[in-house]
Amino acid sequence: MKNKIILCIAIFALTTFFSGCASNKKPILNNYSPMAVVSVYGNSGVPWYEDPKHSGQEKVDNTHGGMLTGAINRTLNKGDVEVETVNERIDSAMDAIFYQLSLRGIQTIPQDVVSNSDEFKKSGNSFLLKVDDRVSASSSKVISSRSSKKRKALAEQTGAKSLLFTEFTFYKEKVATSLTKKAVAARVELAVSAYDNEGRAILSKKYAVRSDQTVEYENGRYSRTELCELFPSTVDKILEVFLNDFDFTQTENNLNSEDYSNATRIRIPQQNAPDSTEESSESETYAEAEK
Repeated sequence: MKNKIILCIAIFALTTFFSGCASNKKPILNNYSPMAVVSVYGNSGVPWYEDPKHSGQEKVDNTHGGMLTGAINRTLNKGDVEVETVNERIDSAMDAIFYQLSLRGIQTIPQDVVSNSDEFKKSGNSFLLKVDDRVSASSSKVISSRSSKKRKALAEQTGAKSLLFTEFTFYKEKVATSLTKKAVAARVELAVSAYDNEGRAILSKKYAVRSDQTVEYENGRYSRTELCELFPSTVDKILEVFLNDFDFTQTENNLNSEDYSNATRIRIPQQNAPDSTEESSESETYAEAEK
């Protein structure tokens, strides 16, 4: 009797383990190729980052502002390189997305096909979005991913098997270089939402990294130009962290094949998109770079 009880417990444990493994099976992004990069945008300035763990307060979102905030800031801060380079910063981030995806064999829909679709033309860049503090890449828009119906329509019109929405947030962050000295690092946060061609969520994740290099900070002064020059490599770094979460070794169709040499596979955590009305609450992951 005792042996039967032990056997039943063992079977239950194994069943639970394997069912858990099955439920955690990751989607393979290569099966959602080609991908349409729908929206790439970020904040217009470079505010100071305050770690909520150190301040004891929740991080205040001072990157989006409100009505007219963005337009006023861009006018008042004319001549500030951190503000004036915003378009270059966002366009460079969008180029980096395409480049990093292509390196990993993920096909993308040409951006002119996306921008010429009816759904893209009807979406985003409303009056309220134009006057707040978010700036899109020159060939993109600030578009919400909230409506699954619109996502599905956009996929149909562009021929995409998946849609990607990205938001970058750029910060400057003080870091200690010694007991008495500090420096300024570039900090980038990235929110990614991806959907299949039916408008269903594939993933939703957030990342944060800090630049490997820093800018000298003394008596409250630092080089804004040198700081801005750190953002492109920091964007590359956060995209690599994001993509390194996934497995690029196989495709779903070749899992049982003996030849994996030409296969490409990405495993993506199956989490819900932050703006989806059908899915449950957002899951967040921060990949913090070691200083």
